[in-house]
Amino acid sequence: MSLASLHLPVTELARRVRQGELTPLELVDGHIKEVLRWNPVINALTANRFEEARREARAMEAQLGRDRRGEL
Repeated sequence: MSLASLHLPVTELARRVRQGELTPLELVDGHIKEVLRWNPVINALTANRFEEARREARAMEAQLGRDRRGEL
């Protein structure tokens, strides 16, 4: 996932996820990468829930997979 993609409107990101162009996990990992990059500079994050976010993203991927199979 490119850095530019992270700055797209959420409606475009959602469209890309629905169309299978981007996975929820790729989206979460891209944002986590940016948080890790910038937090030492701005010190905005006092705690993280990265692993929980990744688990939720994987669950969303599974749900999307079930929804797509149901459309066939």
